[in-house]
Amino acid sequence: METTDKRLGVTLDGKTTYIKNGGQVVFDDGLVAEFYLDPYPPATLSSTIDVYLTRDGQALADGGVEIAYEMLAMGHGPFSAEAKKIGGGHYLVSLDYIMFGPWEQVITLRIGLQRIQLPILVVAYP
Repeated sequence: METTDKRLGVTLDGKTTYIKNGGQVVFDDGLVAEFYLDPYPPATLSSTIDVYLTRDGQALADGGVEIAYEMLAMGHGPFSAEAKKIGGGHYLVSLDYIMFGPWEQVITLRIGLQRIQLPILVVAYP
């Protein structure tokens, strides 16, 4: 029996799906967002998220990524972070958590005038 790792969840259309590190979220318009959390599993109070954006297989280098995050159960936050453009559709954002537990993160993908908000749940524990 395979168990599902519930440390990285993505919510689309009101439904949460747990993905593996490096998992992809595919949108109807050919946009693909791929996420890598480091360290994984999240076992420290700081982490980085690598986001790769492509559309129809081509890197989206002219976009942007920002994250608003908070620990809803304890009322910590909201905090925000802007991703650094690495190049070739790759964006890197550093996050600092105050304590271990579940952190809700809303990732905003900016592509031209388009704004896509993607809620992600990260559960960090030692």
